[in-house]
Amino acid sequence: MKLVRYYFVLVSLMWNGVEAHNMYRMLVVVYNSHVSHFILISNCIAWGCYYIYYQKNYFTL
Repeated sequence: MKLVRYYFVLVSLMWNGVEAHNMYRMLVVVYNSHVSHFILISNCIAWGCYYIYYQKNYFTL
């Protein structure tokens, strides 16, 4: 249960980073700021980074 809670805390921090990058693109970068499939890419980054990390480390214990 601790592992699941720790995973969700890290994923929520990663989503803060994704949202900060999105706001940077909207507010600072004016020209050519469109990213195709931004939500799909953000989902893969935010949920996938820690999922791969935990799959690799959890099953090797």
